[in-house]
Amino acid sequence: MDLRLQRVVGTAHGAHLARPVLYVHCVAEGTDGWGECAALGTGTVVDPPLATVVDRLQHLDAGPVPGWWRDGFPDPLGAPTPPGGLEPEGGMDAAGRLAWAAIEMACLDAALREAHMSLARWLGVEEAVVPVGGLIGMPADRRTSRVVAAAERVVAQGVRRLRVKIAPGFDRAPLEAVRARFPGLLIQADANGAYRPGSRGPDDARCLEPLDDLALGCIEQPFPPDLPLHAVAHLAARLATPVALDESLVDQAALREAVATGACEVACLKPGRLGGVAATQAAATFCQANGVPAFIGGFFESGLGRAVNTALSGLPGCSLPGDITAPATYLAAAPCAGLPADPDRLPPRGFARTSDSPGAGPSPVVERRAAQPISLPVSGRRPLGA
Repeated sequence: MDLRLQRVVGTAHGAHLARPVLYVHCVAEGTDGWGECAALGTGTVVDPPLATVVDRLQHLDAGPVPGWWRDGFPDPLGAPTPPGGLEPEGGMDAAGRLAWAAIEMACLDAALREAHMSLARWLGVEEAVVPVGGLIGMPADRRTSRVVAAAERVVAQGVRRLRVKIAPGFDRAPLEAVRARFPGLLIQADANGAYRPGSRGPDDARCLEPLDDLALGCIEQPFPPDLPLHAVAHLAARLATPVALDESLVDQAALREAVATGACEVACLKPGRLGGVAATQAAATFCQANGVPAFIGGFFESGLGRAVNTALSGLPGCSLPGDITAPATYLAAAPCAGLPADPDRLPPRGFARTSDSPGAGPSPVVERRAAQPISLPVSGRRPLGA
């Protein structure tokens, strides 16, 4: 079943109106766990659609999923080996990473519940609250006034950072208007790969140079992810505004290469795309070690996936506000939002609180009627030490 977004989110390549929900149910001995799949219904330029990931999950060929549990306090980097059927010849592809991220989350959720441990504690996250970033899309009529109105609505929620979608011919005007309305706000421009080097048209990358005087936090994914990284690095050297990469960062190797070439000055880390919690923790550690600011990006998750992203946003390597606004702010129906019931535990304005409850996030009790889960047995059980 698709959950509807409250508003259409327009990008340079189309618009998002609905969010399909798929859960993986980890059937362990005595404790169950749940994982949420990040795949979108129609996919993206680098991520396959949900149907492709579902097919991969339904054709695993290794029987029970290897267990997650170990003695002592666990190391997030010691992830288990993915089951057969996720790694075609040549290594795990995009569908495999999305599928594995959901499986990993479900297994980890079960293990953490058994150990009465929260995901934030397991990751070693020390901060209970983390800053929240917001997102606004492009209106269908490309009217700047609508962008400003959308920015006002999102900023009213208290976000500490705002991502603004741009496209060729609709970049300077909306960003300039939002900057004038919010002179002190951290603003990022998100191009979704819509520009080209030397095209001599409205999508020419030189059109991004006049944005330097707007004091943007970064320009995200200016070129398509299939363009050579040296072209991105050349643009980054010309711009005063840092260049961020999103769709180009499909795995650990891509991140390392992008940083090494100078193409990635800011990193958008999306757990589902990278392959899950352990992969994202490793990516954040790499970014911190190499002085690259990073933030957690989202796929319009429901409460479970958003809770996981919130915990990951507390990692030391994630120094920028992540896409962790509450699902109730963007989904027409926001099941398992995971918000604290105690008013005394509500986070400060503009921040989200990491969960201190056992597990990866709130179980999708309400959502089980909204989406058919895929259940997987788990083998090799060993208690996760507290």
